Amino acid sequence: MLQSSLHWYGEKENGYYRQITPLPKVDLHRHFSGSIRIGTFCELAEEYGFEDNLSDPHIMGKRLTIDSPTQFTKFMYLWRYINKLTSYICKYDRDQIGRLLFEICEDAYRIENIRYLELRLPPFGLTIDNQLNRSLFEEIMSIISKQIQQIESKFPIKINVVLSLSRYYLGRLDPSFRKRYYDILIEESINYLNSPIVGFDLSGREDIYTPSFFSDFFKRSSKEGFNTTIHASEVGKPQHAIEAIDNLSAKRLGHALRTVEDPNVLDKLRKKKIGIEVCLTANRLVGGINQIRRHPIREFYDCGIPITLNTDDPTIFKTNLNKEYTIAIKELGFSFEDLLMFNRNSIKEAFIGNELASKLESTFVKEWSSVLENGNGLASKLESTFVKERSSILENGNGR
Repeated sequence: MLQSSLHWYGEKENGYYRQITPLPKVDLHRHFSGSIRIGTFCELAEEYGFEDNLSDPHIMGKRLTIDSPTQFTKFMYLWRYINKLTSYICKYDRDQIGRLLFEICEDAYRIENIRYLELRLPPFGLTIDNQLNRSLFEEIMSIISKQIQQIESKFPIKINVVLSLSRYYLGRLDPSFRKRYYDILIEESINYLNSPIVGFDLSGREDIYTPSFFSDFFKRSSKEGFNTTIHASEVGKPQHAIEAIDNLSAKRLGHALRTVEDPNVLDKLRKKKIGIEVCLTANRLVGGINQIRRHPIREFYDCGIPITLNTDDPTIFKTNLNKEYTIAIKELGFSFEDLLMFNRNSIKEAFIGNELASKLESTFVKEWSSVLENGNGLASKLESTFVKERSSILENGNGR
């Protein structure tokens, strides 16, 4: 049964939220492990004997979520706690991967009306008990591929996979083991190139391992036809964004918050049309931006850098794409027209072919335009009602 978490957000009665919810959307930056339903996590963790008192989702909800700004290292600790469950599933109960995937995508469509989703998964099963396991990775990828086909036959949503690699894990490996890890990962992933694996990502702490440390893998993956998006300059130096572009062939950057500290970096992003995957709530809670109106999204916008709006980890940050859009309007002064532009940016930046991109753009423009052009619609009324509020935000330094 679908377990809606909209009550978390306190946005049900908000006019913007209600108007945004039925509109089609794209999410390019959403992690599998950070999107698992609280109820399902409780059920499985209790079944596997991980913790006591798991029958109460409210208790586990507090343990698995972040409400207020915290240090990035604390966030990574929480992430490892969640990955404990997925690691156990990969080892002992692999069919549950299909169930989790179905629930995540069902929520994305039914709650947020997401029509295209790039879901980030770790290379499940590639290493078990510190040993490489080619056959297990292939088995799990087969489960994922087949489940995606079933999901797409049931809901009008297109799903692709971006395999997200951990800086912290890979950086600590013995060089020879790391090379074999790379070899197997690319060799097996080629079997699923563009169906459903469309690219690779690099995530985790930048202060320990900079992007260039992993250039060998990404040069090879790019040569094999995989796309690249990198978590860069999220909490690390602005220069990390340049490294990701020049040395890892990054076409998009995740977060990139600190790039605003260097105008030369911003200028390069603009000239190369590098898209930035903005995740407003996540950036406020773990990106060092304690107040959402201090978010650099307006600088990106003013520089002409392609912006996309995403969720990162909906369960952990108690958010969804409807809420992210609502924040963009109410707190940052963007308009419905801007939100449509962000969606069109997402379609252009997505790792998809021209045919699907054209189809999505046509659908989105038609459905969004029906809202924007309806003079008697709620969107028009909201624009009129809150014009003074938004003007005030913009006049006061873009809300910063």
